[in-house]
Amino acid sequence: ETASTLEAESGYSLETPLVTEFRQAVLQGDWTKVSDMLPSLGVGARDLGSARYLVSQQHYLELLEQRATSRALNVLRTDLAPNSVDSDRLHVLSSLMMCADPNDLRERAKWDGVDGSSRSKLLDELQNYIPTHAMLPQRRLATLLEQSKSYQKSLCMYHDPRAKFSLYTDHECSRAAFPNVTTNILEHDDQVWNLAWSRDGKYLASACKDRKATVWYIGPVEEGIGGRECRAVHVLRDHKFPVQVLEWSVDGKTLITGADQSLTMWDVESGNAVMEMKGHTENVSAIVALPDGSGYVCGGMDKKITFWDHKGVLVDEWTSPAMRVLDLAVTPDGTKLIVAAVVHAGGLWEPSVEQGFRPRDKSPPKPPSSRSSLHNGLSHRGSSSGLGGGASTASSMTGSSQLMMFDEDSGLPMRRRIIVYDLQTKEEEFKLSMPKEITSLSISSDSRYALINHAPDDLLLYDLVKRRTVRKFTGQQQREDVIRSCFGGVDEDFILSGSEDSSVYIWRKETGTLVEVLSGHGKGNVNAVAWNPKEVGMFASCSDDHTIRIWEAPPAGIALAEDLSSPSMSNGDYDGRAFSPPPPSKSQSPARYSHPYRSDSFDAGSGPTGSVGAGTLWPRNVR
Repeated sequence: ETASTLEAESGYSLETPLVTEFRQAVLQGDWTKVSDMLPSLGVGARDLGSARYLVSQQHYLELLEQRATSRALNVLRTDLAPNSVDSDRLHVLSSLMMCADPNDLRERAKWDGVDGSSRSKLLDELQNYIPTHAMLPQRRLATLLEQSKSYQKSLCMYHDPRAKFSLYTDHECSRAAFPNVTTNILEHDDQVWNLAWSRDGKYLASACKDRKATVWYIGPVEEGIGGRECRAVHVLRDHKFPVQVLEWSVDGKTLITGADQSLTMWDVESGNAVMEMKGHTENVSAIVALPDGSGYVCGGMDKKITFWDHKGVLVDEWTSPAMRVLDLAVTPDGTKLIVAAVVHAGGLWEPSVEQGFRPRDKSPPKPPSSRSSLHNGLSHRGSSSGLGGGASTASSMTGSSQLMMFDEDSGLPMRRRIIVYDLQTKEEEFKLSMPKEITSLSISSDSRYALINHAPDDLLLYDLVKRRTVRKFTGQQQREDVIRSCFGGVDEDFILSGSEDSSVYIWRKETGTLVEVLSGHGKGNVNAVAWNPKEVGMFASCSDDHTIRIWEAPPAGIALAEDLSSPSMSNGDYDGRAFSPPPPSKSQSPARYSHPYRSDSFDAGSGPTGSVGAGTLWPRNVR
């Protein structure tokens, strides 16, 4: 009725009389008429058989529902069988004649019958064969509106899926709601190389060049204060070398740290070392917790991938004579193991799909090489003295972006690969040849995408389903050291990366648009970034300047020094004139907490580079 009124008032017809007649024939079940009208609606000879097969299938099921078995058998023989291209489907349809009653038929056929929506669904399916100029697709207006929403979202620089959306106005999320200012600074005694959040987002673990790892508590926003309590819970000291990698257990009760070839399991509650996990003879380059909480996977430069149970006991070992592991990741669904590696070039040295990894053997481990060499940035600047048992790989620079590698054990040249394995069968699924250096991997929460740091200066988004690179992000600097990136945002709509120019870079994942270049860290690399898994408006970054920065949206009443309406190179500072902080609670210990936005919260002489003027608001520093 509404459509008729609209047609009468506008003078335009929604569809031709022929289409109206066809639609009514489908909804009324006049199957002979429907089949005869298909050619007149533009269904070509190539698709005519498939379209008539769908009509005959509906006719057949309705006859069975009416218990007209003889007529249904005739449709099966004369209409369905000649047009069938799927013999298995035809056998299933034939077996439906043995159904005890209509309810049994509907359940086995997964079909809701004449009184359901089966005819409307058939009409939708038939429209796939009818040209759009002849018959307007169902719900076309709704489709166009959804496309309009998607387009506007793609143009929104700081899109938040939680924001209200209306087609009455152009959609634009405010930068003021995006994490782009530093609210807390966590201080270390040396360069900070890596970060990892606990699954509940309450604790942050950091790996430092000073041979220590620190567990930080990041509290909730405190009412009346506007800031968070951030404090060091444990400083894990008993490492013989700089800490390079770390990983939380799924339940958050355990932390694994990797320093050179040593792996240590720590009890988070007590801060005590539980055990040393012995299994590698050269640098451990990656530790990943298995999603089901059953244990961990580790990879190293000693051509091993090791598997450990949740207690830190070695349960399996994959070895390859040809592959040194740079990084690895397990997809959150637990199906794939993705390895970034350098492998011997060509011939029998490169493991084939059939060869994969050799199972663990009982032979004595090879002693670590006494030679130290630069490999793919695993030795951070100034840290080589602490990595004497490092990778046995020699490098030869042949150009600004080309690095030829040779294995010191065999003297053979090595190539860079991303290799994807089935985690259960341990068989190789596929591999990618990478022309430049690979430094780190990150996997999206839906297990669909791999984020690959590809030096120099590339960040690649790889689709693990379609098996192709779908986007490249540029702007950050990465030439000498390991720089780590991550997914971020409510629906992982953003890509974040550290950089060797002391900045944090943020892009929209869908478009590759550079959204933010956040400065604030002192001289040196921003080595890693990590988005909080629970507090979706918070992420952390760590740097050679001995600090971790916690980034959040500016609190209510705070205005950034620059225009909030456009992306910029923000330094994370606040305009002191825009905010007057409330006094701290009398019951609050000054030693435990000071207001995060006051310049008197720390000694300016020991803080980040640059002067702090009177009245300037500054993030709180925590040691």
